[in-house]
Order: sequence, then structure tokens, then C-alpha cells
Amino acid sequence: MSGSKRRPASSATKDTSSCNLDSSVDSRCWRLRPRMPCFSSWESGLASKKRLQELEAAARATYARVSAESFWIGVSETPQTLLESFALEVFWHHVDRLALSRKSLMRDGVVAGAEYWVQRRSPNQAVAKRGMDFHFDQDVAALEDEGVMVLPLVSTVTYCSDGGAPLAVLAKPTLDVGPEGMFLVPLMEDDSIDVYITFPSRGRHVAFRGNQLHGCPPELEEQSVERISVLVNIWVHHRPFDLRQLRPPVKNLPKELFCDGVGRRAPIRFKPNNPVAATRARIQKDNHIVLEDVCFGPWSLMGVRLPTQLGGGVWVVRQPRGLMALSLRSKRSMKACVREAAARAEPKRRPKATVASAVMKKRRATASPAATSKKRSR
Repeated sequence: MSGSKRRPASSATKDTSSCNLDSSVDSRCWRLRPRMPCFSSWESGLASKKRLQELEAAARATYARVSAESFWIGVSETPQTLLESFALEVFWHHVDRLALSRKSLMRDGVVAGAEYWVQRRSPNQAVAKRGMDFHFDQDVAALEDEGVMVLPLVSTVTYCSDGGAPLAVLAKPTLDVGPEGMFLVPLMEDDSIDVYITFPSRGRHVAFRGNQLHGCPPELEEQSVERISVLVNIWVHHRPFDLRQLRPPVKNLPKELFCDGVGRRAPIRFKPNNPVAATRARIQKDNHIVLEDVCFGPWSLMGVRLPTQLGGGVWVVRQPRGLMALSLRSKRSMKACVREAAARAEPKRRPKATVASAVMKKRRATASPAATSKKRSR
């Protein structure tokens, strides 16, 4: 990714089909990222148990038909499905938290919206498969096709079940933007590094910066049960390449999953309440595990210590100073590492070539040279 630190990219952070964009919102979003809380959580993101049940039913039906594929809903579009309405509600909630102007985001030519998908893990899967490798959320297609890394502004998870592997979000290391593109911020010996651990609980909602490393270590699983969640990433001035919309007749989605005008159900309203402050957990000699080799992209992070037997809840764990080490494990590009990780993971969220993706690739091919010439491979 190219650009200055204040405004990290002129091409990679924008939908290349819309090059005449107002840069003020884009720049402001990137300036706001360091001011965002590292991690936030709420005990309930929905107004009632009935609405949570509807969200869970929609998530299950969607996963049964399209697995973990990602979809898109733009800020100026009218949601048709329950998941689209929920994703937009999550988008506007976090945009309001960051004090971004709704009017600016709704202007013609501004690309903004929510990427959403469903994640499910079964107790019948092998232990290693019930978690999720550590990674940065990003536009995978932009990396594979253009060689640039583009990150969401905010990443979120909403749980529709209890139990399963918890989410672990590391405060460091993070990705940042320099004159030559994305780089991994190195760790210092005297860094105070926190790891936020969230155990799944029905209705619980968590949010963190889009440039933070996170995963679901199966070693911390306390209940071997099904884990199902709806994930929503907040994007401003960029629409991830190749994302389609989940509209009828995608794999014959049942009518009851659609909102008023298509089905008979009202949109799902997102109303987070009861903010949860993470409880400080201490690492003791006989109650923790050490993740010796956390691999993400071409890098490896060693010495991450996580306490066991926490009994659910939301926790923050301070890492002992100087015991975490970051190294470059491979000279291969970030693109090659992403493809390797995708081969090990569940069916990729990125769909096979579709008419929509073909049109988007054609737009990129015909875009101005200034918008496409600067490519960078890590």
C-alpha cells in the first residue's frame, strides 16, 4: 500500500470504480484509528431474545447455503435480508462511536459499507479445526490480485451461541502505514502488551481496531460445543474486491430470511447495552499455556502466554515484558502466505469467479494508471 502516514493510500483504500472521492472522510478515519479503544465489548447487542433467535436462525440458514463466504451491503442501500439489516446497524453504531458524519458518508461517490459473514465451528471437528489461525482482517482479493494490503476500520464479532474457542485479540503487534506501504510495527523489549480474551456468550458483541492481530486458540476452549457467530467489518472509502450481495435467488434462500417487502420479518435492530470491562487476569506458573509459534503471513510470534481455566467472560492479560519475540519466518510474499493459509482453512469466504467479480476486474483493468500502477508485494 502506498501513501503517507496521514493518508495511507490513494488507490488501495478506494473502490477503483469510483476514483473521484472526497478524501476528508478517508483521512479522518485513518487519523481516528489510534484513538479508538483497542478493544470493546457489550453483553448484549440485540434488544430481545426473540431478535437474537431470529439472527441465529438467519445465520444458520445462510451458512448452510453459502458457508463462510463474505457479502457486502453499502451504506446507501436498502437491506433486504436480516443479515444485511443487522450488518448496517452494526456499521452505523460504530461510525457514530467514532463521531464520523453520516451525511458525509451518504454523499454520492463515497464508498462505505459493511462486509459480513457467518462463522460456525462444530464439536465434531478436530480440536485444531475448532479454532481460527491468528490473522489480520483484510481485503484478500486486493492482496492476491493487486499486491496491496487494505484493512477494515473496525472488526466486530456477535455471538449466537455459548461456548467454543474464545477470541484472542493482541494489542501488539499491529500493521501501520508508511511511505512505502504497510509494515508490521516491531515489538520493543519494554513494551506492555495486552491480550484480550472473549469467551462466546449468546448476544455478546465485541469490536476492535481493524489492524489488530487476532485468532481463536482452540487450546483455551472450555466447552466443546457448537460456536456460531456473525462477523461484520466496517469499511470506509473501500469496498473489498469480488464481494457480492446476498440477494434472491442466491441458492434458494428461504423467504423467511428476508425483511419487509420480500418476506414478513422486520429488520434486526442492533442496540448494544451493558458494556463489559475486561477483567484483569494474572499469569501464574501452573495455570497458563504458551503459544510458541503464532504464524501469520510471513511472520512468527513466539512466547504468547495465556491463562487457562478462566471460566468464561471477558479478560485482559498483560504479557511479561521481554518474553514475546517477533521474527520473519519466510521470505515469501504476504500473498503466498495468504494462499497457504487459505488452503488450510475452511472453504474460503471469497467466492469463485462470478459475473460481479468479472465486472470489477474489468473496471480495475480500465481504471486510470495512477489508480493501479503502484503495487506492492510483501
